[in-house]
Amino acid sequence: MNHRRVVYTAIFGGSDRLHEPAVVEPGCDYVCFTDDLALKSAVWDIRRPHMPFADSRRNARMLKILAHRHFADYEYSIWLDGTFTLLCPPGELIERYLDEDDFAAFKHPRRNCLYDEALACIQMGKDDPLVLFGQARAYMSDGYPPDNGLIYSGIVLRRHSPLVAETCELWWQELVRHSKRDQVSFNYVDWKTGLTYAPLAGSWRVNPHATYSRHLDDQSPARGARLPNVRRRAIALALQVTIARYKACPKTPAASLQHNLQL
Repeated sequence: MNHRRVVYTAIFGGSDRLHEPAVVEPGCDYVCFTDDLALKSAVWDIRRPHMPFADSRRNARMLKILAHRHFADYEYSIWLDGTFTLLCPPGELIERYLDEDDFAAFKHPRRNCLYDEALACIQMGKDDPLVLFGQARAYMSDGYPPDNGLIYSGIVLRRHSPLVAETCELWWQELVRHSKRDQVSFNYVDWKTGLTYAPLAGSWRVNPHATYSRHLDDQSPARGARLPNVRRRAIALALQVTIARYKACPKTPAASLQHNLQL
């Protein structure tokens, strides 16, 4: 590989301000993918790729997940959501977290289960609730266990190993097939491929590696957020009941767990 390290981010639809890193490490590249024609930086290599989706969030997540494709000649990559400012040299993070593991991310500060994450996304109107409901049921049908860990994916460190590439390809397939909420699917694909990951110190809000800033705008609401509240609440209740039954007896066939969903 010609280059060892790249830090990258993606800013689409004016959702975030590009933050200059507090420390610029020699030999490390910094890349920002964006649709903003006016965006400039003394540090970041500004790239304006052709994006296949009308949804800016899905475009950003494609870049986020498929680092091994976009940076095939790099050994390591560090993804930053546009809300973060990196405070330390990238090499320091790689040395600390990727010595024995090929992947590192924060643990979710409030949840430890992707089923609970799917439910929270429905309740907050983050995506189509029927898609999230179906995704959770599909994972139950495949035997994915409850309370099996949950990452917060705002910062992701990777060594571009074959197993990481395999896991991220499957991760992207799940986003194409199901919800664009990538935290709902990561721990499922991690379970499928057997990838282990290192937890980053602290939480996404308080940690020694990066500072967090709020999004500049809320972007367009997901289709699920525009559903009448009574329908969204009905789907959330149906999933809540299904999750409770599954957690009480994880080996029960998912088909027998389904709450009677009347919309």
